[in-house]
Amino acid sequence: MALSSGYQRRNEGEVLELAAMAADLSVPHILNLFTEPEPDRQVIEALERHYRQPLDDCLPRVEELDAAGMDKLVHAVKGIYFEVLVRDRLNHGEQVGELWLEQGQRAELARDPGQLGWDLEIYDVSGKTVDKFQLKAVQDMDKISKALQAHDFSVVAPEHIDSTSERIIRTDVSLEQLREDNKEELSEFSEGAIKNAVDVAAETVEPAWDLVPLGSALVIGVTEGRRYLMGRATLQESMRVVGRRSARAITYHTVGAALTATGLGIVAIPLVMGARVAESRITGAVDLAENLVARTDDLNILEFAL
Repeated sequence: MALSSGYQRRNEGEVLELAAMAADLSVPHILNLFTEPEPDRQVIEALERHYRQPLDDCLPRVEELDAAGMDKLVHAVKGIYFEVLVRDRLNHGEQVGELWLEQGQRAELARDPGQLGWDLEIYDVSGKTVDKFQLKAVQDMDKISKALQAHDFSVVAPEHIDSTSERIIRTDVSLEQLREDNKEELSEFSEGAIKNAVDVAAETVEPAWDLVPLGSALVIGVTEGRRYLMGRATLQESMRVVGRRSARAITYHTVGAALTATGLGIVAIPLVMGARVAESRITGAVDLAENLVARTDDLNILEFAL
């Protein structure tokens, strides 16, 4: 009866520990639903250039926009974002469609994003201006033609522009992608303080949950505390069991976090739980065998005494 009762309690404890382990490994994935990736630095720069203010001063203005206002902002920032994107890609040694930099050259944007004429200036290694360009993230060819007529600078345009003019430099940048990237990022900025607070809270909790299996710690503390209060174990025995179970929980939690970091993601959860069940079955069988041997010895001694 004692063996049967102990085996039942062991199974119940195993179920609780497995549930806690699954929760511990799942929480970071759940928290990721509430956290946002780092905002696009290029979109931030484009927004700051549009408003001519730091981001913290821009955000209140973005949060006040309705749907129509957001569409206008996306349209306005899209062109500046195109400028920032082309500049950065060139300076990183990439070829942007038909445009690239020679050795030692660098690209810079005009200080005033609203100035007429050129938007992007190319310098050589000595700091001398090599060329200047207009950048037009538009779909209308008429607007590009007017820009060419108004200023003596070539126009850098998105990939969809179809022209044989030598003054029009096509890039491999998609106009539709520019719109989508800007709309997504600016919409995040407009969601306001409540969602930002949720993001911050999730980002604060997640590192702690990555380091410590809080769910397992709670289950272990409650179950072992109950054993001690009911007189089934001494304080010393309970503390020893808490230490052993906690070490095992931390080990599996660490393994699960490591597997998740390798790219397995949520698939790591059933793998770790399977390993935990297998380990429990093996140790359980060993413990049961040892208990049976001990009880058999007790019976043999009793029989000998009788």
